[in-house]
Amino acid sequence: ERLKASLLKDKYSPATVKHCLVLIRQIYNKAITWQQYKGENPVSGVKMPVVQNQKIRFLSHEEAHKLLAALEQMREPNLHDMALLSLHTGMRAGEIFNLKCNDLDFQNNLIRIIDPKNKSTRYAYMTKTIKDMLNTRKPDKPEGLVFRAHKRDNHKTGSEKKNEEKKITAISQRFRLIIQKLGFNEGITDPRQEVTFHTLRHTFASWLAIQGESLITIKELLGHKSMTMTERYSHLTPDHKRLAVKNLEAGFKRKAKEISNLEG
Repeated sequence: ERLKASLLKDKYSPATVKHCLVLIRQIYNKAITWQQYKGENPVSGVKMPVVQNQKIRFLSHEEAHKLLAALEQMREPNLHDMALLSLHTGMRAGEIFNLKCNDLDFQNNLIRIIDPKNKSTRYAYMTKTIKDMLNTRKPDKPEGLVFRAHKRDNHKTGSEKKNEEKKITAISQRFRLIIQKLGFNEGITDPRQEVTFHTLRHTFASWLAIQGESLITIKELLGHKSMTMTERYSHLTPDHKRLAVKNLEAGFKRKAKEISNLEG
């Protein structure tokens, strides 16, 4: 508890403090398993900090169009195509980095996402826009990366430099600069409201909810392990609660009209 209080006092985020406590808990659990420690795990009685870092904001269609247009003007097309893919499929950045040629099924318009965050393979569906884009990026080799960073070596010839590739490990800082240029984060102080690359995945799910797709469908498309994560989109779904309020308004107006007619 003193460690938790000290870390929070030093302005570490609740998520970072939770990671530290979880790590210590795992160390003690492993020590108990290896019979290197006897006794109760000291972290078991510690209340974990409440983490509230889920993205709230999602892009409007107009904002998404502006972002894609700005990314398209860049010389290097990786960022534009990765952003487009995330908006149309909800794929995480890491899942996009890992995408290989043999994960693309153009005949059935499917994208296989293996080893995702929750460890369960799932499938994304190609829209026509995504299919056309991926066709232009299809690697020659089955294990070839769809999105790749080129590793430079001054001792190699031009052709050798061109052919050597490595996996992308992080979204380029250029994405942040584009967001800054567009002013999407101007005046924003709450990290949950900031536009990042992950906002594109959140936008995909939000658009699905707004158009009336069920939460179970959204859960499966996002690859969430439980409904807990998906339920944050429930307020966007035009469900029975929204209909109930509309019916209440209609009833109110109907009664008001009846009263007005009686008084008249």
